[in-house]
Amino acid sequence: MKATGSGYAIGKAIGSWDPSSGQTSVMVFISPGFYPGPSMSDYVQNGGNATLSGLTVGGTADFNDLNTSGTAHIQNLQVMTATVSGNLTVLGLTSLVDLQISGHIITAGNAPTIVSTPNAGQNAACSVSGNDTAGQITITTGTTNLQSGVQCSVTFAKAYANMTHPVISTTGGAGVTTDTSGIKPYLDSSSTGFDILFNSPDSGSHTYIFNYFNSQ
Repeated sequence: MKATGSGYAIGKAIGSWDPSSGQTSVMVFISPGFYPGPSMSDYVQNGGNATLSGLTVGGTADFNDLNTSGTAHIQNLQVMTATVSGNLTVLGLTSLVDLQISGHIITAGNAPTIVSTPNAGQNAACSVSGNDTAGQITITTGTTNLQSGVQCSVTFAKAYANMTHPVISTTGGAGVTTDTSGIKPYLDSSSTGFDILFNSPDSGSHTYIFNYFNSQ
């Protein structure tokens, strides 16, 4: 019987044996003693299971399948083709040459903050729902002292590294004014937020709802 683990052994085989050859015996050098078992390198070389406390590869390592039941810390990872059947969470920056999405783009994150300015008039109100990337802004202008310029200022929950490029579009609803030809709204952006400005003062108290999408 071949000693596949540690224990006492009667000797060492001095010939090879192939189970498909029909051979029933092999020449053995009798040398009773304790066999410590195969080393980890023997397991790796022979395709067995290896439990390693540490593995340092100085060159190229080729694996048919690599399964990690715990956390894998990888300094650099180059993947030719990857299929992810579950969720993929990336905590740092992900750089992609091309991105093709067959499903939905779902944004998330903390909501930005928004404040109205005196230009929006007395008792004006601004509110925002969504996140730094996408959402909806509601502006209700005041009744008096309406002026052009910045109406609402949005501050991102997390600042970008560079100036962003937000876009807005109007949407309707009960009591909402969709005709913005009189005020001509436009944006002024930075890395920390953006302002919604009116090129002309509003003619009275109105409610406007803008959908926004933002990217750097």
